[in-house]
Amino acid sequence: MVLGFFLGEVPENAVGVVVANLTVRDRDQPHTPNWNAVYRIVSGDPMGHFTIRTDEISNDGRVTVVKPVDYEKNGAFMLNVVVSNQAHLSSGIPSSLSSTAGVTITVLDVNEAPVFSNPKIIRFEEGVPSDTTLTVFAAQDPDHYLQHTVRYSKLSDPANWLRINRTNGQITTMAVLDRESPYVKSNVYEATFLAVDNGSPSATGTGTLQIYLIDVNDNVPVLVPREAQLCERSRPISRINITASDADSDPNAGPYVFELPSFPQSARRNWTISRINGEYAQLRLKIPYLETGVYRVPILVSDSGNPPLTNRSMIRVKVCPCDEHGDCTTVGAGRISQPGHRGHHSHPDLHHHTAQ
Repeated sequence: MVLGFFLGEVPENAVGVVVANLTVRDRDQPHTPNWNAVYRIVSGDPMGHFTIRTDEISNDGRVTVVKPVDYEKNGAFMLNVVVSNQAHLSSGIPSSLSSTAGVTITVLDVNEAPVFSNPKIIRFEEGVPSDTTLTVFAAQDPDHYLQHTVRYSKLSDPANWLRINRTNGQITTMAVLDRESPYVKSNVYEATFLAVDNGSPSATGTGTLQIYLIDVNDNVPVLVPREAQLCERSRPISRINITASDADSDPNAGPYVFELPSFPQSARRNWTISRINGEYAQLRLKIPYLETGVYRVPILVSDSGNPPLTNRSMIRVKVCPCDEHGDCTTVGAGRISQPGHRGHHSHPDLHHHTAQ
């Protein structure tokens, strides 16, 4: 079995390519265990970048890249290879009928894309004003010895909140950052940027910036429903269930405080509100009887922020005659929709009452 000295080359970062072909001469009968060659790399490749596969027809050894090589870390590999016959290896008997070969593999430099730290995560309170510097999102060029120039640009900025300095990667805001924006998912706003070097050809890297927006109390709570109906005579089952919600998150949302305002005075004279839990309350008549009509009842609801925010909401309540089950009767509904109906004591401002 005779070998020699071989040369090969491989572009950095390539995988699965044959970089050198080792030829062997053996006088045994072809395609038998005494002829079949087995190649082993015994030194020069401590990280296992290469393997040698035997060509079943020619018996040559194909030096193949199985793990990417980096020109900046290692510009060449000098492999020592031992080749033996399959018959001796399969019997487990050490063979003296083996040959060695030297293989020098040159790594070819390829322009590599600039690399970002991916993803980069930063934290800011929402409400950050325009022209605020958030961070510097710079990429590193693996081809550092070439001293390439890197230029930056935006790839994706769904809300158009950000700008990036073309030369140094500094990120600044172009608008107020809002956690409640539909472009923010699970408190995180995500944008992507490009870094392009001036190599030949140029190479482009992509980086993702994630901005975790800390909630501030900037939304007032709101009430539902906005409209309801109630029996004209006070009874235990006659009540309106009210729910509060807030676009902010804890601790700037619930539990909520519900109350009736001191003005107009009729609000507290005619109505009462009781808190059921941190999100729910019930509105009832405080007096035994209230004339049928449509009333705008003001309710104050405050969140748990520091300081809390309070919203004055109006609920449009239709007060109507009810049957024994507490449901508005058809006759009552008709009377309300027609305040001047004959036989009904009409009120000149029936549809414009405010907590009266």
